[in-house]
Amino acid sequence: MSNQDHQCVRGSKDPYGRNTWGVPPQNAADYAFIQHIAQSLDPNSGRAAILLPHGVLTRVSEASVRRAMVESDLVEAVIGLAPGLFYNSSMEAIVLVLRARKPRNRRGRVLFINAVNEFAREQAQSFLREQHQQKILAAYDNFADDEGFAAVVTHEQIVEKTWSLAIPLYVKSPSSGRAAAGVNDIENAVESWRDSSARADTAVESALNQLRLRVTQ
Repeated sequence: MSNQDHQCVRGSKDPYGRNTWGVPPQNAADYAFIQHIAQSLDPNSGRAAILLPHGVLTRVSEASVRRAMVESDLVEAVIGLAPGLFYNSSMEAIVLVLRARKPRNRRGRVLFINAVNEFAREQAQSFLREQHQQKILAAYDNFADDEGFAAVVTHEQIVEKTWSLAIPLYVKSPSSGRAAAGVNDIENAVESWRDSSARADTAVESALNQLRLRVTQ
């Protein structure tokens, strides 16, 4: 995306300033929701923890909005949760932590926490026990690298990953033979599938728009 295109996206107006990062695609409202919350934060003390699907971290159709969000320096942490924590859903969700005014040592940086293995399983439901909650909270408070669990990433490093916030790109599982390699291969395959799916959605939407134009001509 050219700088001119990027500025055009960010230049869209909303009476309440809720699309300061750009207008989200019509087939995904997540970033409309995120921007509404961001705009509602107290400029000095505001914080938000937003539960979201993994797609917001990687969808190609939302890349320009995601880029502007990172550049705003409101994103303090991205926390990946275990599957099965929510009734009637087995999905792995993430928590996006926004902070209006970060401490100086956190500015220009994002903390990634991979808590996908932090859960207890009972029958068909997963739970975050006290020890799991405390481990996640400690990582957030420490805001430091913890091999295989947490990583502090600069905005420059995120640029190198084309503004993707996919957690496995930044929090590497410690290698331990074939098992670890297999897990990494699966994670990479899942991320590739998500990226391909997002590209396919964008292509379909573009084709539909072209058809609509032809029908109205």
